[in-house]
Amino acid sequence: MCWPTSAARSVLDGIDPAGTATAIAVGGLDGRPMYVVGPFEDPTAIMTQLERAVGPRGFELVAPLGFGRDVQSKLDAIRDGVLSELIDRLESLGKLATWAGHDQGTRRGYTALHLRCLPLALDEMSYVDLRGVPGVHDCRRPVIELYCNDPRCDCRRVLLVVKVAADQPPAAVINYSWADARHLKRWMGNPRATPAEIAVMQGPILEPTDVQPPYAGLVMDAVAEQLLADPEFVARLARHYDAFRASPGNHAGS
Repeated sequence: MCWPTSAARSVLDGIDPAGTATAIAVGGLDGRPMYVVGPFEDPTAIMTQLERAVGPRGFELVAPLGFGRDVQSKLDAIRDGVLSELIDRLESLGKLATWAGHDQGTRRGYTALHLRCLPLALDEMSYVDLRGVPGVHDCRRPVIELYCNDPRCDCRRVLLVVKVAADQPPAAVINYSWADARHLKRWMGNPRATPAEIAVMQGPILEPTDVQPPYAGLVMDAVAEQLLADPEFVARLARHYDAFRASPGNHAGS
């Protein structure tokens, strides 16, 4: 329903939200914003604003049949954009997790997150901006996460793989652990590990078992500055690690 402001004020003015303990649910069934198209507004403008605020998949829409070709065109455009993004992400996961000498997304005791938790990997994929890095032509590339697939190991570690082309080796393979010193000492079996040894174990460092290109250090610097410096990103890695370990496919040698 679309009320004039004066009518809404006459009903709601003076009401104290803190004066009631009754919880009023808002939005759709999952709590997302819900827009019900009214007769006296510009749906295209409102949908554009919602898309800008919460993304094309961040709100629900309720509209009558035949509510306008312009709005339907907008919906089609949003839907096409979402599908294009999904296809792009799937192609990135399918191609960019592959490199010479290794199967799709699996290497030396590590398995890519998308092979165990595809919806999570798609929904929370991270990107790094590589503008200014010599030898890199595409400035924005996905970061593929690989986790230890030994269920007996609790290393709390990730390999972050950045590729710029499916037919080339990685631009960088970065080894990183978010674990604190106490956990790493216990995991290493060395309670007397020095701060310098702990720092190496935490990283980020270029994976020493990989042959890395000359610009790999610059790629790692970009990942460290744009992603690893963000506590929310590091917390996301820990959450992805827990989801990976809880996945049905988590068994040794997978």
